[in-house]
Amino acid sequence: MNRRDFVKFTLGLFTSIALFEFPSKLFAKEDSLYLRSLELLNNKIKFFNEDYFTFIVMGDSHRNDKVLKKSFELARSFDPLFVLFTGDMTNDGYEYEYKDFLNMCNMFGGIPIFPIIGNHEVRNSTKALYQNYMGPLNYTICVDKLDLKIVCIDNSEGIVTEDQHNFLEKELSDKRKIQFVAMHEPPSYGDWWIHSYYKGNDKSIEIISKHQVSAVFQGHIHLYDHKVINGINYYISGGAGGKIFPLNFGDPSYNILYVKIVKGETFVEELQLRKFFDINELLT
Repeated sequence: MNRRDFVKFTLGLFTSIALFEFPSKLFAKEDSLYLRSLELLNNKIKFFNEDYFTFIVMGDSHRNDKVLKKSFELARSFDPLFVLFTGDMTNDGYEYEYKDFLNMCNMFGGIPIFPIIGNHEVRNSTKALYQNYMGPLNYTICVDKLDLKIVCIDNSEGIVTEDQHNFLEKELSDKRKIQFVAMHEPPSYGDWWIHSYYKGNDKSIEIISKHQVSAVFQGHIHLYDHKVINGINYYISGGAGGKIFPLNFGDPSYNILYVKIVKGETFVEELQLRKFFDINELLT
């Protein structure tokens, strides 16, 4: 090998290593998905106003990258302000699964993705690992320009604690025109008794109803469903890749939610992936 070929080979080798390492460096411990998304949101917000903006809700990909990629493609086509991901981006909570998910997020481009911890993130791991890669467990997204607030709660272990209720009460008491609540598991209520949380659910419903939030978003159950509880709209969107299980309620399909805010009024639409993509493409 002559000197020129050796230099080309060496440069190519270092370039390959750099590209391979890029995702984990981009989302290093000090730069979680949450922190990166806050930075992206601050850059995007200048192009939106309170009269009209949109965002996407999805969850439960469970490492089904084929469906997750299509979910991201569909979401991007609507140019949302951000995406709210309601948990179970991993299947077993292992570190390599977080890295794989972040690789998928890189493909999504410059759209902020705000994660919420799910029960599969704590299946074989600690919440500390989730926090390193994804972000905080309980947090609030505030966008003053849009008079918008989203309170995100960790109920990955099937409970909302007294401290979390106090946090929820405090955050929702700071009134905004548009307020949402998001968590992984839906409350045990009516036919949602299966695969839902029941420890602290009554108090959560009480606080949410008291403050008349615009909507509550959840995943966990692998389908789409909508229910009105004490005058508040609750939505389940758990169709971003996890195996679909038909139950006696909801739409058992791969789906995401398209949330549109028009002059302070909220409109939510289920987007079934089968209406946009070849179903065989999703199932094979």
